[in-house]
Amino acid sequence: VNLVTADGSIDCLDVPESQEEHVAPLHLAEAVTALKMLTQGGSFILKMFTMFEHTSVDLLYLLYVCFDELNVFKPCTSKPGNSEVYVIAKGYRRPDGIDAYLDRMFANLSSTKAMFDLATLPEDFVEQVHRCAYMFLCFQQDVIEHNIHYYRKVDSEEEQKLEWVKSQMCRKFFDVYRIKPIRPSEAILNGVDIVNGSVNINPRDHTGTYNERSTNSSLSGDLKRKQLRDKLKNLTLNKPRFNPRSKLNDRPFGPRKPCHELISLSCGKTIETLYSSKFATLSYVKFLSEVIDAASTWNVLPKDEPRPPLFTLTRATYTLKIDIQMYAALTSYNLYEKELFRVLLKSITELPLQEGIDHLIVENWLPLTQFSVGLVFFLKTYVFDGVECTSEPPILLKFYGLKTDGIASLQHLNEGLQSEDSRESPAKTVLGIVPIRLLFDGGFYYALLNYNNRLCLQYCSELLGK
Repeated sequence: VNLVTADGSIDCLDVPESQEEHVAPLHLAEAVTALKMLTQGGSFILKMFTMFEHTSVDLLYLLYVCFDELNVFKPCTSKPGNSEVYVIAKGYRRPDGIDAYLDRMFANLSSTKAMFDLATLPEDFVEQVHRCAYMFLCFQQDVIEHNIHYYRKVDSEEEQKLEWVKSQMCRKFFDVYRIKPIRPSEAILNGVDIVNGSVNINPRDHTGTYNERSTNSSLSGDLKRKQLRDKLKNLTLNKPRFNPRSKLNDRPFGPRKPCHELISLSCGKTIETLYSSKFATLSYVKFLSEVIDAASTWNVLPKDEPRPPLFTLTRATYTLKIDIQMYAALTSYNLYEKELFRVLLKSITELPLQEGIDHLIVENWLPLTQFSVGLVFFLKTYVFDGVECTSEPPILLKFYGLKTDGIASLQHLNEGLQSEDSRESPAKTVLGIVPIRLLFDGGFYYALLNYNNRLCLQYCSELLGK
């Protein structure tokens, strides 16, 4: 690998005073990963923010000794009012023994101790970091003061002048960097409608001032429940719709491969708790996590009262229901997903085909991971003729028309999962069952976003109660 770019970040809007400390483990993990991947002579670009803490100085020094050239740069397309900068490291030296050192650092990403003793850092290097940090601080301060000035002073003439400057800058940027449209055949986002179906699953939805958000985060009891209900009402009213005509049954582009050729098992660290997803609007997933955390304090079952089952199969309609209250009490998301797969396998295998029942309805299935979404895709493509969903509560997924080789395909997948899990350590598991590009292809992805968003709100509504 000759070039690695890393521009990860963490939402620190509620802790603006400690952004640098919050993102430090992420930046270190990105740097360690890059140094493990790069070939000698390679380059690394890392997005950072302020450089006031020892974590940033240590990271810069690590890159300083590993590369021939190190620069800190803020591109013209970066918003001038934020502290975002890019560290450009060129000419990787790959020092002897670096791999063992990187392994130790990766095992201690969350450590708050300094990586290097300050006394061992060259004075010239520390002085350069100080001048660099101070220069970007001054730039940011000037822009913030400029913005405050124009926020307080409404001047139509100045606004027109600013708009003219912005338009000229845009023209200049397009001219200098020769920005031109590409031919449709050169598009790499296969199946995505860029013009009519742009997807932003992480819109800025923070409301209120910083002090108001801080106060809300410390609420408890009935006040917390009221605050969450108000937020739920707001999210419901402003719920986005992505390509409304898209359906879960939409097929991916290109020819369909046989089942055994399509299955592609990918493994990784087990998911115990879910905080994020590419298959729903991120603010909805975060809100659901917030509601689950809060509901755990007021939805407590008495010790002597039996817990309802997580999965219930009603054979009259062949509906498999997932209990939302029990979902909120999960201690391991990985175990839940694997148990759900086993329940689905058993339910489908035992379908009473002789009674004319060749479908399975699943109520409250919220597929938010690559594994779960891949399973929905697999079921509707290789086990059943198709799938449809309801738009109003109860929110259902109905898989209909069991294929003649559907159970055999499902058994083939099950054998692959069991074989892979037996080879992996307890800390690892199967995270995906089909190539991930298929899950973002065409209308299926848009329909899944709409379905998951509705169900996230339904989960929150039931957990918050009337």
